[in-house]
Amino acid sequence: MSKQLFDVDKSLKECPPSILYKDKPGYRFKKRIVTRLDKIIPKSENQIREHLVKQSNASQLKRSFEASGWIHSKPPIAVSVNTDNKDLLDLEWGFTRYQAGSMNGWETMIVDVVEPDGAPLDVYSDKFLSNDHSGEAHTPNTCEDITNGALRAVKQGMLLDDKASIKSWIKRVTPDKTEGERRKIFRDYVSKKTSNGPVRTWHQGKGQNSVEEYAKANNLPYSGDKNFVKSGKLAYVTHYSTLKSVIGDCKQVMAEYDFKHPVHILGYIEEPKAAPALYRQRDEWMKNSQKYIDAECIWIQHIAKKCGSNLDINKIRENLGINLSGFYYQDQEPDPKNSGKTKESRVVDTYGNRVKEFDN
Repeated sequence: MSKQLFDVDKSLKECPPSILYKDKPGYRFKKRIVTRLDKIIPKSENQIREHLVKQSNASQLKRSFEASGWIHSKPPIAVSVNTDNKDLLDLEWGFTRYQAGSMNGWETMIVDVVEPDGAPLDVYSDKFLSNDHSGEAHTPNTCEDITNGALRAVKQGMLLDDKASIKSWIKRVTPDKTEGERRKIFRDYVSKKTSNGPVRTWHQGKGQNSVEEYAKANNLPYSGDKNFVKSGKLAYVTHYSTLKSVIGDCKQVMAEYDFKHPVHILGYIEEPKAAPALYRQRDEWMKNSQKYIDAECIWIQHIAKKCGSNLDINKIRENLGINLSGFYYQDQEPDPKNSGKTKESRVVDTYGNRVKEFDN
């Protein structure tokens, strides 16, 4: 997409900043421009969604952009000038729109250049209020986003941990939610405040928070023989625990490599909860996935029997060459016993212990 498909004057007329920023005391509007996407830095600390950029949401918006282009009555994404390099811009909000534009191969994007200009809580609250929730291709903040947002605000000293303050803040950042939803958010806040920890989410597209991006940076396998040269392993990474198609892919890539290498299946939880609930999610994923491995072994045993051979099911499992080997890490809670590094990294088992086989 080229610059001329963004009309700044039309955008200013149909989506005037005077209205857009009227109730946003945390930010000061400076100007609306068209800039190159490669100048924008999507800093994760500015992302308030609990599950970051969900690929399903970005894909839906990508299709909307393909069909209609940029709708000038919609708010632009917002950026601020990077403090270390004045030629770069930090993404303040609009992460899914940024991702969708990138997926479409856009070189430029219309943006509002803003400046954080209020109290820390105002700046933080405005990020929640500035997600565009209108239209079929847009997704609102979830109740979980708000619950965890309250937890972060208290942890960072922006918000008092008392009933009145928490309820007031929840109401402030949820003009689109019902009173029933707000009560649920507060109940979830109370139940989670003693055990919540940050979690990492993944998607199987390209770009930010993708399995591919992390695998390439850390010499891990991720899609059959992708990254085989650096990882030395064959693997598929998936959040699905229904492995029908994945097992077929495993058999195909194993054959392509003359059955000399096992194929690993690595999982991740699409919508992870804080540990220890994360461990229960993984355990359930593993149990369900194992059913598909067992079914494959039973099928082989059946075919062998029809051919006149009685094969032991355990021997089939041992020689199948398709292994449920663990999970891409997701628990980002700092570990004070390890200099504040995340409790999990690389590939882990159900309970977050590193699987040494994947440490290259």
